[in-house]
Amino acid sequence: METWLEPNKSPVRLQPNLHISCDGETYAVGQMELCLANVKDKRLERLSAIEFPTDVTEHCDIKVPRVRKLRIDKEGMQHIYTYTVRYSDLDNNHHMNNLHYIDLVQNVFSSEFYEEHPIEEMELEYITQCYEGDAIDVHARVNETDAEVLALCPDGEIALKAVLTFAH
Repeated sequence: METWLEPNKSPVRLQPNLHISCDGETYAVGQMELCLANVKDKRLERLSAIEFPTDVTEHCDIKVPRVRKLRIDKEGMQHIYTYTVRYSDLDNNHHMNNLHYIDLVQNVFSSEFYEEHPIEEMELEYITQCYEGDAIDVHARVNETDAEVLALCPDGEIALKAVLTFAH
């Protein structure tokens, strides 16, 4: 597994890249966008205030797709199910761990559906946080080559957008 940072373009945001491979075969590539938070002061921290290690790989020659905003809206989507956030879904900041949103997306369809439509790629865009007790409404729309999924907070605000691209 390799990870590296894109050159800083913002005083508060980082864009770490990730490449997972074994025996020369690539299994996953991706890019995240994140902000660093000072947990003690409960606020965002400027990158200039953090000492980064200097003995890390930079500018790896691996093509990583750029982060893009997913253009998905609820119109025409079907409500699939409602999920209530539980204690075991929470991270140290007491909101739903990002990995649990993947479960929300994957549970939209049955195993029979995935046998007929194997996933080649999954792209997720996290919009806002959900907390313990929140009832998340999960909606989906199936297209010819992919499926779009939205997870909505109790107030109707979008928490997550996702696209599942099917193998050809």
